Amino acid sequence: MRTCDFVPGKSSPVVIPPANPVVEASPTPMTFKTGDTSSLDRELTVFNQLVKEINDNYYASDFNGVDWTAIQAEYKALIQKGLALADFYQAMSQMVGELNDEGASSYHGPAVSPPPTASNTIYVGIGGSFATVSDAGKDVYVLNWVYPGSPAEQAGLKSHDLLLKVDGGPFMDDKGMPRALGAAGSTVVVTVQTPGQAPRDVKIVRAKISATQLVDSCLVAGTSIGYLRLVDISNIATLYQMLAALKKMSAGSPLQGIILDLRQVGGGNFNLSNLSASLGLFTSGSLGSFVNPRTSGTLQLFSATANTDDTSGAQKLPLVVLQDQNTFPAALSSGLLQLNGRARIVGQTAIGAFYWLWCDDTSDGSQLCVPSGVFQPEGKSPDYWKKTGVVPDVPVDGRWDQYTEATDPYLAKALELLTKK
Repeated sequence: MRTCDFVPGKSSPVVIPPANPVVEASPTPMTFKTGDTSSLDRELTVFNQLVKEINDNYYASDFNGVDWTAIQAEYKALIQKGLALADFYQAMSQMVGELNDEGASSYHGPAVSPPPTASNTIYVGIGGSFATVSDAGKDVYVLNWVYPGSPAEQAGLKSHDLLLKVDGGPFMDDKGMPRALGAAGSTVVVTVQTPGQAPRDVKIVRAKISATQLVDSCLVAGTSIGYLRLVDISNIATLYQMLAALKKMSAGSPLQGIILDLRQVGGGNFNLSNLSASLGLFTSGSLGSFVNPRTSGTLQLFSATANTDDTSGAQKLPLVVLQDQNTFPAALSSGLLQLNGRARIVGQTAIGAFYWLWCDDTSDGSQLCVPSGVFQPEGKSPDYWKKTGVVPDVPVDGRWDQYTEATDPYLAKALELLTKK
């Protein structure tokens, strides 16, 4: 079991400068060349099917506050002017996006395949996953996860390192793919910058990577506080890796507290059964349900069954969860642990819209997904967190690329809470 880089009494958490205010421009609507009526009947058939399925299945009777009737009329008029088929699919994707529900609603034309999930994939590259963060409105790329034994780890790269260039050029290619990917055995030069240090060039030989390690763990020096960082909270492998880490951390002496790091855990839909099992390490009982407010129907009850071994006493140990703006949809876990009185949250407010998705293939093979339900915590109203988000007990600012594990202000505050007399 490794010792965490942050050492109480010796490490100094980085001071995060005030963020520059960023005025986000409203997205520019797509423009379409009209006049092509060759597919008009087919397009109207698909359009009518999409509208009916949204009308029948969308969770909110007010369609999330947008004027859905006006939106329908606008896009139907556009279709009737004539659209090439590719433009039609883009227009339908844009129409569904106007439901303004944090991207929960989506539409993909028949030629579009959903991207593969990050977990349990095998690919060729340097052996790390990256996150995109916004620095004063500009996207920058930062290492989110480095896989054990990978070329990236062997070259000394760590989570939080900025990925500035690849072979002297941009990190991403013109198709939106990271240029660090490539043939096994090929060499790539990555320009990286560890927070607080100067940029450096690192030569790395690409290799076949098996992305199976989903939990990082360490013991805080001079304490019996364990740190668990997850990359995918609802993968069943995460549960077993957390169990193994807890046993290792408590092998020498009983733990006095746990820090559960859910920062940068985002994307994808949860496997609720696996998520329930992972939450069962720390809490138990009925946690709430996914409901449809239009019908007052329950779509799925959600509870956590306590780990029968209560591994390392995790059911009762003081617990602090770290989250940031990219903790979505994992913020359902942090929010439930907070509501259940099991954890305090340190960090930033995370998006609090947790939906039950309904998906269906339309007549031409394209796919529509819309939220047909929302999460209702036990004893609270439906969509409890939607307006406020999941709010931390102790706010801490700072982007992932502004600190290392040794200078982490979130970790410093969590330790302060757990060691305060």
